[in-house]
Amino acid sequence: MWVTMLGTGTTHPTRASAAVYVRFRRRQWALLFDTSGGWELRHQMFRAGLRPESVEHIFLSHLHFDHSLGLPGLLFSTAVLQQAKRMTRVYASAETILGMRRVIDEVVPGGQGRLGGAVHWFPLSDREVVPLRGGSVRVIALDHSAGTFGYIVTSPSGSRIAYLSDTRFFPGLLTEIGPVDLVVCECYSTQEESYRT
Repeated sequence: MWVTMLGTGTTHPTRASAAVYVRFRRRQWALLFDTSGGWELRHQMFRAGLRPESVEHIFLSHLHFDHSLGLPGLLFSTAVLQQAKRMTRVYASAETILGMRRVIDEVVPGGQGRLGGAVHWFPLSDREVVPLRGGSVRVIALDHSAGTFGYIVTSPSGSRIAYLSDTRFFPGLLTEIGPVDLVVCECYSTQEESYRT
């Protein structure tokens, strides 16, 4: 399993940092976790030599703009402009999916109808397990806003990665994560508060 860090988090993108997006790639599947706040996702993917249309599964942690607003541009450019033949699956809480569908209807010319059958939405709940060819992604509720999820990825070889975004530490978090090989934990703080993160 390869992990490509396309940026690490801040709500104020600069040359030194962009909103968080992580791509887990293996021959069987390509996953993207969060889509940033805009077009910087596509730029970072191109810089890393990754093709946006290769992503089959997108997992959104929550609806906040710095984690999800790159989704409309990514879906539109992949499904319509590049006429991708593959279906993109988007996973998130029901609240996040509802919000993103509304955003897409507002910002994409022709809204969701323009995306056709190229996008399928999958609402998730806490502790749900999404099976993937030979591996899985397990959902864990995080302490942030309503419907914020983290994800535990298990590869076909048994490697485990935890993706956590915008969460406060809470009792049981480490138990919920379990043993993993890598933790990707995105959080935001001012320079003065960085000692807390």
